[in-house]
Amino acid sequence: MSILNNESEKDIAIKLEEMKQMLRERKMPPVFFIGSGLSRRYLDSPNWENLLMKIAEEVECNYEELKKRYEPEYDRIAQELEYYCFRHAKKEDIDKKKRKSILRDLIADIFINYVKDYKGKKRIEENSSLNQDIYTRMNKITNIDKMNEVMKIDKVAEEYQNIYEKIKLCSDNFNKYIEINELKKVYPKAIITTNYDTMLEDIIFENRCNIHIGQEGVLSSMDESDKIDLYKIHGCVTKPDTIIITKDDYDDFEEKGKYLYSKIFTIFCEYPIIFIGYSISDRNIKNILTAMMEIMTENQKVDFLKRIWVVDFVKYKENESVVEKEIELFNGKNIKVTCFCLMDYKQLYQAINEITNQPFGELKFAISENVIELLIAPLYQQQDKLKIVTRELLQNAFDACKRKGGFGLISL
Repeated sequence: MSILNNESEKDIAIKLEEMKQMLRERKMPPVFFIGSGLSRRYLDSPNWENLLMKIAEEVECNYEELKKRYEPEYDRIAQELEYYCFRHAKKEDIDKKKRKSILRDLIADIFINYVKDYKGKKRIEENSSLNQDIYTRMNKITNIDKMNEVMKIDKVAEEYQNIYEKIKLCSDNFNKYIEINELKKVYPKAIITTNYDTMLEDIIFENRCNIHIGQEGVLSSMDESDKIDLYKIHGCVTKPDTIIITKDDYDDFEEKGKYLYSKIFTIFCEYPIIFIGYSISDRNIKNILTAMMEIMTENQKVDFLKRIWVVDFVKYKENESVVEKEIELFNGKNIKVTCFCLMDYKQLYQAINEITNQPFGELKFAISENVIELLIAPLYQQQDKLKIVTRELLQNAFDACKRKGGFGLISL
């Protein structure tokens, strides 16, 4: 198993280097296409089905009955739940709100609470509490001496299992916290997401996003400022009425989708793309890739598929790998894309960070002796003038990079 794992680690490292080289050659940062898997990873928020189950429980609806009738068409289940939400609502809400708003306001409340819970966590205090709990349990194990031998073994095993589970949970939480800190350092050109929550703009890329919500937002041009363009194509909890979840929503979305797909095609034709938080069979990926393959020439397809990467989650470290995965498109054709199957995302974020936080071209400067004598010498008469100039230039470069959120590597 260790030999296989070592081989997989080498394969992943090689493919990450290839990805970095591609980004260097393109001289542009990637665009992230982010799905609900990333929010589940860091916020423990629900996937689509679990969200519908939460809503059904809230409005006293038998979810299993809906599931029997409509699975796997979750948009149809959501359509039914929209009716249940309206029927279950308070009279004052019915009087004040549109019928569709009641379901979407409930969805907004659910996801807002997950972001609040994450931001309210006190990780250091939790760690101290865990240490005390383990200390107490270890003392308890030491003092198990009044039972017969079989009962004693069972009790000790149970206590050690409890300790293991608590340590693992704490370790997983800290590892995810480390991952988020690595992701915070990355500077993508843009982010396209189907997520409703505000994790990206409120936690990971806080104060660094120009937010575009819904199809109208997608029509906006990419901003040329230092901020990241965040396109929330399925709506956002900050504007609940924009949330796309029911069959009617999706039908309307598809009908008006030419504007959306036009924008996405433009982005995809120019930039490297990294899909994170999506299943390889996700219909959002398949829709876009199907349309892209239908409009491209053979040469364009080859180039396009070289600069697409999919990140897929695996539960165990020993199962990590990088593979060429085949995607069956909606037109019946198949394509292959590079897929990183990872338990730990830190190495991926670090690889992207190495590229997006360094200049894509080398910027050089020359120092004029006349300028030194005119501007530097009168102010710093007793100091090495060349050192002063270099220091000031480096300080200015540092200030500029800091203003851009760390997008740059300063070196001599």
